[in-house]
Amino acid sequence: MWTDNNKVANQSILTVTGDFDHSKLSRLIDPLVSPDGPDNLVIDFRNVTFVSPLPVVSLITMLSSDVVSNKDITFLCPRDSSRVQYLAACGFLQHARKWISIEGAGDLVEALPSRSASTLLPLTCLDSKDDIEQIIHSVRSGLDSLMGHSSQRSVKKAIQSTIQELTANIFDHARTDIGWIYAQEYFNRYQQKSYVQIAIGDAGCGIRKSLATRFDEFDDINDSEALRRMLLEELSRRTSGTGGTGYQVLKKAAKENDGRFSLRSGTGEVKQYRGSNNVNISDSTSSWPGTQLFISITYG
Repeated sequence: MWTDNNKVANQSILTVTGDFDHSKLSRLIDPLVSPDGPDNLVIDFRNVTFVSPLPVVSLITMLSSDVVSNKDITFLCPRDSSRVQYLAACGFLQHARKWISIEGAGDLVEALPSRSASTLLPLTCLDSKDDIEQIIHSVRSGLDSLMGHSSQRSVKKAIQSTIQELTANIFDHARTDIGWIYAQEYFNRYQQKSYVQIAIGDAGCGIRKSLATRFDEFDDINDSEALRRMLLEELSRRTSGTGGTGYQVLKKAAKENDGRFSLRSGTGEVKQYRGSNNVNISDSTSSWPGTQLFISITYG
């Protein structure tokens, strides 16, 4: 996907083809955030055919962060006009143009985000805790449109609680003043069921450093161990005992609603797959600022 030899006119090219999904995310973000990575970058999406919420949130989180603020980045839009329209409708192009150059979008680069029938929440920037109430109201309205006003109450509550807890984390724990959220509905033709994908990201201090403000030993462990202890021991930076980091809500919602989730902070990554109670925790060689998380919840 990216090599040191993939250079044109002193520009290093990060190329994504086909579906831009979770499996390709690290190969794009790692060189983007690396201190030793190139300063003059082209992100080539010309042959991208599909984009899901987590990669969109993770990419915009990095582009808007101080980590890449000194890089000169050009984004090449997909050749497929419907994919360009999707990136405009979800809000990515409008937000990304504040930090990078965009080619191949035409007038769509200035288009405002729009809510399709399957959009629960377009790509949204959180820059104040006061935004959360409006987001929850928007999510509640969107869920009523997708599911009906009186049905699937437990699933609606799980989605609302997950979003409320995890967006609050950005301001309560991450020690940053900006975050991102995006939620979209899809339909599984094989199961004949719908599912919602929610992605939330920030470029703050990360989970380990947040917990280290309460637990001194977290200064001396790696990110994956911090994630393991947080989830298994249900640790929180708070000392009050009322409320936590929100990740227990995330884990519980995925388990109870035929879902899955992933969580990335620093060099640590957590994945829980559908139909499994096991949480897989691994180390990555590249450190991502802040926290990126994803949850998929099935209903119907």
